Amino acid sequence: MKKTYRLLGIVIVLSFLTVGIQSCLKDNFDFNKITTSNLEWNTNLAVPIVYSKITLRDLLQDYDSTEVFEEDSSHFIYIMYEGQVASVEAEDLIKFPTQTYNGVVPNTALIPAGISGWYAELNTVQNFDVSNFERLDSIILKYAKLNIALTSTFKHYGQVFVTFPTVTLNDVPLRITIPINSNDGSFSTVSTTNIDDLEGNYVFDLTNGGTDYNKLPMKLELQLQNSGNPISNGEFISVNAEFSNIQFQAAYGFLGQKSISISTDTVQLEMYNNVFEGESYFADPKINVYIDNSYGIPVQFNLTNLGAYSKIYGGDYAITMPLEYDPLIINAPTIDQVGTFAETDMFIHKDNSNISFVMSYLPKYIFYGVDAQLNPDPSVNNNFVLDTSRFDVNLEVELPLWGHAKYFAIQDTGKFVMADYYDQTEYIDWILFRLNVDNGFPTDMSIQAYFCDSVYNKLDSLFLDETELIQSGVIDSDGRVVEKTYKTTDLLFSHNRIEGLKDCKYMLFKGTVTTTNNATVLVKFYSDYTIDLKFSMQAQIGLPLDSLSNIGSSN
Repeated sequence: MKKTYRLLGIVIVLSFLTVGIQSCLKDNFDFNKITTSNLEWNTNLAVPIVYSKITLRDLLQDYDSTEVFEEDSSHFIYIMYEGQVASVEAEDLIKFPTQTYNGVVPNTALIPAGISGWYAELNTVQNFDVSNFERLDSIILKYAKLNIALTSTFKHYGQVFVTFPTVTLNDVPLRITIPINSNDGSFSTVSTTNIDDLEGNYVFDLTNGGTDYNKLPMKLELQLQNSGNPISNGEFISVNAEFSNIQFQAAYGFLGQKSISISTDTVQLEMYNNVFEGESYFADPKINVYIDNSYGIPVQFNLTNLGAYSKIYGGDYAITMPLEYDPLIINAPTIDQVGTFAETDMFIHKDNSNISFVMSYLPKYIFYGVDAQLNPDPSVNNNFVLDTSRFDVNLEVELPLWGHAKYFAIQDTGKFVMADYYDQTEYIDWILFRLNVDNGFPTDMSIQAYFCDSVYNKLDSLFLDETELIQSGVIDSDGRVVEKTYKTTDLLFSHNRIEGLKDCKYMLFKGTVTTTNNATVLVKFYSDYTIDLKFSMQAQIGLPLDSLSNIGSSN
C-alpha cells in the first residue's frame, strides 16, 4: 500500500514493539551452551533502532509520483496540478457540405460542327454551399470525391467535357471527359474521380474573378458525332456533378460564427486525498490558463462553471472570474503567421478573485468548463484555417507552499501482523521507546496510532491520547525556518499491553499538523528543510533459562 508521507513511516516504527529483540539476543549469546533449568534470566537491553536525517525534498520524492512539486532557485516549493481543458482541431470543427451542380444541354443549343456532328457549350456559375454563413474566398483541397452522372437522349455517339475553370492544379483547370458510348437515345453513366493530394493540392478559387465569394464556375462542352439519326425536339444531355467528402488543407475567407462548448472537467488536487478535516490558508494560490490558437480566426473565450468541490466540507464553491477575462478575445496568428500558434494567458489569483477563500475549504478537485465563439464580430472577412489548426486550452493550479494550516488531519492504514515480527512476547516485561526529534520544518505534529484486528476492531492505541511528537522550528519574519527545535518523547509498553497485540493485523494512523505558532503566522516551505529523527528502544527481558536454547535454535 502506498504511504502518503515518509514521516508516517517513522510512526510505523514505533509500532514494531519487538522487532530487533530476537536478533539482539541471538547476536550476543550462544543459547546452545546454556542447559541449566529452573532458573530465570533477567536483563535490560537498550538498542538504537532508527537514525535518519530527512529533507523535505526526500519526503516530496516519496510522495510525488506524478511530479507535481516544483522548486525555484531558492528551493521554495510549489505544488502544480495540470489539466488539459480542451483541444479542438479544425478538421473536427469546420466541415463543408456536399456540393451538387446540375446542367442541361438541350437540342436547341446545338450548333453544327461541319458535316461530322454538332457542338454545344454551357457556362454557369454555381453556388458553393455552406452550412454556417461562411463567405469563402478559396479552399486548398486535400481530398474530395467527384461523381458526375450523365444522361443523353441524343441518338448519337459523342463525348462530354465537364470543366471547373477555377479548380486548378498547378494552374491547370480540373477537366473530366465522359464518352457517350451508345446512340440508342437512352445512354446513362456515372464517372467517379477521387481528388486527393497525391499529385498536389487542387485550389478552389471561389471569388468569381475577384468579385464575389462562395461561387464556383462550371463549363459543360458537348461534342456529338453524326450517326445518321435526326436531332429531335426535346432531346438533351443532363449532367449532375457532386463533390462529396470534402477535406481541406486550408480555407480562406470568413469561416462563420461557430460555438465551442466543452463540458465540465476537473483537475484533481491529490494533496488532500488522505486529509479528513482541518483548516488551511494559501497566501498566493493561482489558476493559470494557457491558450494556444493556430486558427487565423478571432475567438471569444469564456471559462465557465469554475469552482472547487470539497469532500471534507461537502459542497461546491464557485471561483469568481476576473472582469478582464469575462469574456476574453484571445490572440490569433495573422496571415503572415500561418501554421504558428498565438498564445493568450489568463491568471486568476488572490487579487482578482476569491480563490484564496475557496482553497481554504481543502478542495478535492477544481472543476471548469469552456465556452468559445469563433468570429464574434461577423464583419471580419480575413480568416484562415489549416487542417492542422488547433485550439488548445491548458489549466494549471499553482499552490506556492506559503500560508498556514491548523488541525490539518491526515490518516492512513498499514498492514502490521504482530506474529510476523515476534511471536514470543511472553518473555518481555516492558519496552520503552524514545523518539528524539530535531525539527527544521515549520510544523507541529501530533500522532495517534491504533492497533486493529483483521476486521479493524481497535485493540490498543500507541498513546493514551494524541501526542505531540514534533515541535515547529523557529521562523524568521519572512516565514522561513532559521533554527531547529528539539523534542524528546518516551513511550512505555507494559507486558500486558504487548500481550494484547497478538491478534493485531493492521495499524490505523491519525495525525494532526499545525504550522508555527498555532497557525497564526504565514510560513514558507523549502526543499532543503531537514528533520533529524533518532529512535531507540530499551527492553526488560525475563525468561526461564531452560527456554533459551529453544529461542536460540529458532530461525
